[in-house]
Amino acid sequence: AACIRWFPERKGLVTGIAVAGFGGGSIILSEIGDVLIDRGMDVLLLFRYMGVVYTAVIIGAAALLFSPPREEHHERVVAPSIRSAMGTRHFWLLSFGLFAGTFTGLLAIGNLKPIGLAGGISDHLATLAIAALAVGNVSGRIGWGLLADRLGPRSLTLKLSWLSCAALLMIPASHHGLAFLLVAAAIGFGFGGCFVLYAASVAHLFGPAAVTSIYPIVFLSYAVSGICGPTLGGWLYDTTGSYLPSLTAACILAAVGAAVHRFAGQRSW
Repeated sequence: AACIRWFPERKGLVTGIAVAGFGGGSIILSEIGDVLIDRGMDVLLLFRYMGVVYTAVIIGAAALLFSPPREEHHERVVAPSIRSAMGTRHFWLLSFGLFAGTFTGLLAIGNLKPIGLAGGISDHLATLAIAALAVGNVSGRIGWGLLADRLGPRSLTLKLSWLSCAALLMIPASHHGLAFLLVAAAIGFGFGGCFVLYAASVAHLFGPAAVTSIYPIVFLSYAVSGICGPTLGGWLYDTTGSYLPSLTAACILAAVGAAVHRFAGQRSW
């Protein structure tokens, strides 16, 4: 929220850079953790060190954050109440779009390596696909942030369509190593946009102040998809012996989300 207030004309880009740090940090931390565990460090001790370092960094960074002086605002906008926001079409469109996008992304991410192995690619390439997805995730946060500044909420439709197409390509790509890496990166690129576009759209539709009040309610959709997406993918595989039904369901959900945003949302945005 502080970033958006400092750069009101670049809501998408600054949000993308901020959340790219969140995504990139997890990549760096996982690599450091692997090295320390390989050297014999106990996992619980590693978690203890992580907690101490994270606490120090978060408190130190938070101490440096502050909102710009009031006179630097182009206009002073007060965020609507949560109740009034929930009474609008925009709130529910954003919630559904975030659910559809993260559901599709998490279903693919949660089953990425098994899908590759089931398709016949090597364990090394299937593991490398996870890294490719992580790189796509980080770059997608910045890339979709740039698009959000240019296209506004219309970028939501494009992002959902991107995810639908990428997930649709996953099964045929799983038979070819390089293609699977590219599709994994494409899914990561689309998934990364979920953490940029909806925050930027909330700021665009309800004002920058709404990022701290209304966006957390919209973000609950991510929690729901986090439970449903990977679980459904694993259950359908156990039931059918194939990942095709779960990926098909994810594609359809993302496509429906894109259609809803296209025809129900953009006319009033």
